[in-house]
Amino acid sequence: MPSKDHEHEQASLRLTRLDLILQLFLGLVGTVIAVLLGYGQIQLGKLQNNLAKQQIVLQTLTIVSDYLPLVDEKGQNGERARAIIKTAATHLSNEYDSPILAELANSLLEESEIPQTDQAVFQIAEATAPPTSKENWFTVVASFTENQLENAQIKVKEIAGIQQQYKVEIYKTQISEHLAVTLGGKLNKSEALKIAAIARENGWANDAYAQIDRDWTKIE
Repeated sequence: MPSKDHEHEQASLRLTRLDLILQLFLGLVGTVIAVLLGYGQIQLGKLQNNLAKQQIVLQTLTIVSDYLPLVDEKGQNGERARAIIKTAATHLSNEYDSPILAELANSLLEESEIPQTDQAVFQIAEATAPPTSKENWFTVVASFTENQLENAQIKVKEIAGIQQQYKVEIYKTQISEHLAVTLGGKLNKSEALKIAAIARENGWANDAYAQIDRDWTKIE
C-alpha cells in the first residue's frame, strides 16, 4: 500500500505537469494572438495604403478630367491637354500602379488623327501598363513606329555625331510596340532625368525625357 509521502509526491508531480501544460497552452495562445494581431495590423496597414493610393488616383482624375475630352484634338488645346494627361497618366502608372487614366486617353488617341510618333501619345500608350520593375530607366530622345527602323537608325547616327559622352541605342517597346532611341543605356531614375536635362539643354533633343523600363528589348 502506497505511503502518504508517496501519494503526496505523486500529487505534487501531477500538479507540476498540469502547471507546465497550462503554461505551454497559455504561451501558445499568446503566440497565436500575437501573430493574429500582427497579421491584422499588417493587413490594416495595407488597406490604409491602398485607400490612400486610391484617393490620390481619384483626386488626380478629378483634376485632369476637363482635359481628357481634348486629348485627341489638334492645335494648341490638344497639345496642352496631351501634355497634362501624359504627365498625370505616367505618374499614376509609375508610382501608384494605376493605368486607368492612360487607358482612357489611349483609347481616344488610337482612333484619332494624332501621329503615333507624337511623344505624348507614345508615353501615354506606355503608361497603360504598370512597370514590372522600377529600377531601370531610359533617357528617350526620339520615338518611332515599328516600321520606321531606318528613321530610328538615322536618329541614332545624328545624336552620336553631335555627342560622344553617352551611347545611343534603339529599344523595341513591348506595350506600344514603338522604337525608342535612348541615350546612356539602362539607368536609374536620377541618372535618366539628369541625362534628359543635359540633352535638352545642349539641343541634342528638345523633348528628351526619362522613361521607366517596361521590358524593352534592345535592337542590335
